[in-house]
Amino acid sequence: MQGFTPEQMQIISNLLDEQVGTLQRENDQLRQQISILSDGTSIKRSDYQDLEDRYRKEQEESMKLNRELNDMKSKYAAAMNQNRILETQVNSHNKDVNTSTQALKTKDDKINQLQEEIKQLDQRIMKQKLDLSAFLMEKTDMQQKINDLCQQNLELQNVTQELIEKDNQLVSALSDNATELADKERQIDDLEKKIRKLESKIPSKENTEIEIPLASTTEITESQTVIDEGLLKKYQDVKAENRQLNSQLRQFSEDIKRIERLQTAVEKKKKEIDILQQMLDKSEQEKRELHQIADQFSIDLKNTKDKLSITEQTCEEKVKAIEREIQIYKERFDHDTNHREALEVEVVEKTKEINELRETNQQLERGEFGLSQAVTQIKELKAMIDLRDKSITHLVRELNTMDKIIDGLAGVIQPDFDVEKFIVSVEDDIAKAQDNRLMIASRELNKRLDDLRHKRPHSQIKIIIENKEDQDMHMTATLYGKNNDIESGGSAVPSNFVTRDLQNDYVNEEEDLNTIKEDENEKTKRASFDEFQSSSLPSDSYSIESFDRTSQERLVPPKPEPVEVEYADIETQCRPETSMSTIPTIKPEPKPEDNTYKDWIENMKRDYKKAVQQTRDLSMENDELKAKVDKLFEEKKKLQDQLARKDDEKKDHEEEEKTLRMTIDRMELENEKTRIKANIKAKLYTSATFSSANIPAIIPNKLQSSTLDCLVDNPSDPLVLKIKSPETISILPSEAELKRMRAKEDAANEKVKQATTEIVSLQRLVADSQTKLDQKDRTIKERDQTINRLEKNMQDEREKYKERIHEITKQAQDTMNAQMREALDPSLSGVHSTETDYRKLPEVSEYINNLKRENNSLKERNEELQQLFQSIKNDAESLRVKVKQLEAERNNNDDENKPDRDENQQTNMEYMRKLQRQNSELKKKIMYYSDENEKLRALRERKEIDDRKIEDNNDNNSQETIEKLTLKNKTIAQKYNNLKQAHMDQAAALEKEKQKGERLKSALQKKEETVQLLTEKNQRYKHQNEKLKALINKKKEGQN
Repeated sequence: MQGFTPEQMQIISNLLDEQVGTLQRENDQLRQQISILSDGTSIKRSDYQDLEDRYRKEQEESMKLNRELNDMKSKYAAAMNQNRILETQVNSHNKDVNTSTQALKTKDDKINQLQEEIKQLDQRIMKQKLDLSAFLMEKTDMQQKINDLCQQNLELQNVTQELIEKDNQLVSALSDNATELADKERQIDDLEKKIRKLESKIPSKENTEIEIPLASTTEITESQTVIDEGLLKKYQDVKAENRQLNSQLRQFSEDIKRIERLQTAVEKKKKEIDILQQMLDKSEQEKRELHQIADQFSIDLKNTKDKLSITEQTCEEKVKAIEREIQIYKERFDHDTNHREALEVEVVEKTKEINELRETNQQLERGEFGLSQAVTQIKELKAMIDLRDKSITHLVRELNTMDKIIDGLAGVIQPDFDVEKFIVSVEDDIAKAQDNRLMIASRELNKRLDDLRHKRPHSQIKIIIENKEDQDMHMTATLYGKNNDIESGGSAVPSNFVTRDLQNDYVNEEEDLNTIKEDENEKTKRASFDEFQSSSLPSDSYSIESFDRTSQERLVPPKPEPVEVEYADIETQCRPETSMSTIPTIKPEPKPEDNTYKDWIENMKRDYKKAVQQTRDLSMENDELKAKVDKLFEEKKKLQDQLARKDDEKKDHEEEEKTLRMTIDRMELENEKTRIKANIKAKLYTSATFSSANIPAIIPNKLQSSTLDCLVDNPSDPLVLKIKSPETISILPSEAELKRMRAKEDAANEKVKQATTEIVSLQRLVADSQTKLDQKDRTIKERDQTINRLEKNMQDEREKYKERIHEITKQAQDTMNAQMREALDPSLSGVHSTETDYRKLPEVSEYINNLKRENNSLKERNEELQQLFQSIKNDAESLRVKVKQLEAERNNNDDENKPDRDENQQTNMEYMRKLQRQNSELKKKIMYYSDENEKLRALRERKEIDDRKIEDNNDNNSQETIEKLTLKNKTIAQKYNNLKQAHMDQAAALEKEKQKGERLKSALQKKEETVQLLTEKNQRYKHQNEKLKALINKKKEGQN
């Protein structure tokens, strides 16, 4: 039901007051007529019984009306319940808007944080550039030092070569001296043997002591021979040579020791040179990497700035969309409040009507309500119903004819048909035909009046001007006898009082009118066919009311009907999706230019935490969108319930309509009879001049009939007509009713427009949420791809590291085995084995350094994984904080909305249950992540212990942890894909349900229009009943 505004109620009350005034005047006249007629008339017994039967029927109808009023009360209660439901929906939508605004604020804060981080990164880049310049300076200094060391190494190598040559010469001389010494020793042995032989031959003397080995002089005694002196000389010479050789041997041993010391110093210098060369290679490689990272970082900065601008634009668009939603919800709330106020006013009116009907029923039961008033009331009602029935049949015929024309012309229509031109041409043709009919009618009246002046009949003339079913003007003029010749019972007039010339002229004029009408119809048909052949049929057909007005006034083109729901749905489905910017994937920060790697590792960990935080935020937004979708499902269910209720109401209204039609048919028949009798029995005269200038114009949208009683006094004077009981019976709706009907039509159109706008807004919301979900799915897919890519890279690097470690261990084992063999078996190495060993030492040191580097990289990876798990733990803690904030906001909202707590209890309970479910899920996730962190911590500790013991076990443990992480990521990705598939299925089901809801809404709008028409009819009849009751009460008071 559509309610009235206070202004419309004021207009309706003013119109009712005017109608009550006119009815009071008519009531006074009717009282006078009844007083005159009561003297000479008597009611028969059969008529009295008929009236009693009708009185019983009227009582039954009044009981039916009471039942209808009770039904109206129940409908009003249902409408009030619906209004409460809508208020709860508005409150829930307001809460959603508040949550969305808070989410936007948080996003703005995130954007500001990102901008600050970008500034920090710019500063860090500047610092890194400065560090790089300093590093280059250090590199040049190191290069110079290395060159100096290389020159020193060359000099030392030359010195060592010279010493090695000297060593070789000394070794060869030593070997020669050793052979000579051996020869000398043999000679000495031979000489000693000869000396012993000689001593044995020489006789011993008491006073002479010969000490051959200790002799220090070359004196020869007398007893010695010449051979002994030669032997002594040789012996002394050999001793001197022996002493020299011993001194040379000592010097040689000292030289060998010095050579060994020099060789150790050379080896140390070689090692230092190799280490410096490795450092130089590393620095060059780091320089190249830093240049690459700086270029990549500049590219990433540009991309992030562009993406930040895009995200700002999307946030602004989201804010605008939310503002539009808030405006729509406000308008809907205002509309619902107005509707509620109108329903309250209508309830007050209905209660008044119920009280009045109860009073009338009580009067009827007591017998206070007069029978004569009931009879007149019944007759008037029947007459009015008959007239309205005629107008209804006339409108139905017009509709059928128009449907036939449209069906016939549908095949002839072209695509470029102009509706406005066609309407203007039709209006012009109808206006011309109306003007022609009025001109002919005025000529006819003038002719009749001139004939009456010349013939001077002392009698009454009755002129009826009316518009019949075929939309042509008809005028009937009949002459009666004097006043005493008129029968009081409304019987037929004798034929001898009617002039034949007038009747024949009237027939001829009627034929002329018919011919004119046929010509006009042919012209209009040709014009319409030409228009239809050159144009196409309009999309919207005229309403019944617009065709009803064509019989009396120019056609007013109706307002264009609002866009149907199906068209709106197609429009929103065909609307291109808003280009939402993809959320950028955060790339790792470039490696710093300094020699330390700790800062670079920390920055990489920080970036990884940011990426994880972004994924968490996306998942939270996805959950919010899912909650919105659930709310939309609930609204859809509520709409379906409302549609079911409307269907039930429609069935009730159809039954009421059937009963009302039956009562209307009966009342129209009785009203027509009573109206004819009242017009015939009128005997009051009022004088009024009537000439061709005073011909009343035909009031549009009304069928006017007037009874004129005239007396011709002088032939020269203008015709004076004495009007008896002028009455106007509105067969078609009056102006006030038309205004009401138009106002109701406008209100219904506005309601339909509002409904369409609401549906379009809901469709946009669904489309936006779908685009957001798709965007977030894309971003999550990209993140999954990046994670998988990183995992693959980590796995490949790990395999490479394992292969290299295996190769290095093999080479180290081979070299160690070779060295051991050479140490055990010097024949394998030869003379220069020490030099070959020294050449292999740098390679072994390089391998050992590479192994250490790889071990350090693995430790760094383990630390990164540890920080990753710490970030997961921090995310869980942030989720706990968010849950607490949500609980606090919920408590605040509960404190603010205490008055509406009773009405919104069910929605709050559902919301609480959802929050509890979310909290339980979050707690489970937190527990799961905490358990995993503890497990990983235990694994890390074991891994550190194993690293201290054996490096191979460390590699195995890291591999196991990485494999576990990959499995975990795969399971998470699988869960996300399952959730996404379920969400897509829900979205498809929602679209189907939305289409069904739109179809049901269109059907509901049609049903509401029919209900409005029925309510308008019911109100009209109620107003007429009130008028008749007022007339009856006045007549009763007059009789008393």
